[in-house]
Amino acid sequence: MIDLGDKSKCCGCSACVAACPKGCLKMEPDDEGFLYAKAVNAAACIRCGLCERVCPMRNSPEFPVARHAYAAIMGDEKALARTSSGGGFYVLAKDALEFSGGGVVFGAAWDKSDWSVVQKSADSPEGLEDFLGSKYVQSNPKDTLAQAQTLLSSGRRVLYSGTPCQINALNLFLRKKYDNLTTVAVACHSVPSPAVWSVFLENYCLKNSVSSIRNISFRRKYDTKYYGKSCMGFAVENGAEKAGKPQNYWDTPFGRAFIGDLISRPSCAACPAKESRCSADFIIADFWGANFEDPSLNPRAGLSAILPNSPKAEETLARLVGKFSLLRRFPYEAAAKRNEGIRRTRKPNKDRDKFFAEFTRAPNAAAKYKVLLKWTTPPLKIRAKKTLKYCIRAVLCELGLWKAVGKLMGKK
Repeated sequence: MIDLGDKSKCCGCSACVAACPKGCLKMEPDDEGFLYAKAVNAAACIRCGLCERVCPMRNSPEFPVARHAYAAIMGDEKALARTSSGGGFYVLAKDALEFSGGGVVFGAAWDKSDWSVVQKSADSPEGLEDFLGSKYVQSNPKDTLAQAQTLLSSGRRVLYSGTPCQINALNLFLRKKYDNLTTVAVACHSVPSPAVWSVFLENYCLKNSVSSIRNISFRRKYDTKYYGKSCMGFAVENGAEKAGKPQNYWDTPFGRAFIGDLISRPSCAACPAKESRCSADFIIADFWGANFEDPSLNPRAGLSAILPNSPKAEETLARLVGKFSLLRRFPYEAAAKRNEGIRRTRKPNKDRDKFFAEFTRAPNAAAKYKVLLKWTTPPLKIRAKKTLKYCIRAVLCELGLWKAVGKLMGKK
């Protein structure tokens, strides 16, 4: 049976649980909210070794690196407004549904009973709505690996999207290639703690008098007063009320903890699925830095990077070119060098263990939130510097001088 002792060697994909023919394993959360495989019927183990052979942390073969990256914006403007970036995933997913016989798409969606994130399936355009928008919490795969296998074996067209390690897990679990399968890996910074997310959300709702959540957006598109368009708005919609003004996600305590790697899963420090080790047909990401390649492009407003990782992916993009208002090819390096989620494993935060020791000891959600604030509030000097920069920009914008100053400083 697979060794379950080292948390840094489990990414929570559930492939071992799905593969076990005797039901010897199940997924259970730890104090940080991350799911890990646990032996529940070890005596029934027949030593088949399947749990080890399907583990993406132990089996990470090399794959060809994508040669190109496409800057992409979908042509459907109404659907585009509901996406976090340029809508690249939506175009691929809708295409999968439209194959003869009907396709099925798997992706990350909200479980609205507790606003955690789970993998689920959809077989209609309406069902795709659940997958739109970034969700910066690790998704629970549940039984979707087995569901996908059943559908593929019956001849149905399947598009499965997930983090790179989840895609590697699916391909290892299937143990054979399916012509009717397309895989889409969402470039991943890391996966943050579901337990910390739950505490943050509870406090956010109390502070903002949210009594009934209708939807959550980590990256709602909105217009800022002095920074132009942004695709990084965090907002929680309250019941039937219209969502209020978004807050920049990176300015929230949860966003700061995530980007600072304070609450990442331990296995993310040794990711088995970056760059040439990702087995997906497509890798999709934000095309950060595209403005340095072409000043007319604005990644802050939402711009997808689509990296075709297989001949099937190249053929699909060629067929779908008419679905995009923008589909422009760049060298792979143009997208990868400014989006470390595509190619680089994050270094663990040196204070991670100290934070979680304090967080898990806290007796209730209010106390846990205070711990989160303590570890994520920037020092006064940094906050003062940020405020000063904002004030300078605001004054220059009000005077109509910001663009002129930017050109003078050589900024694109």
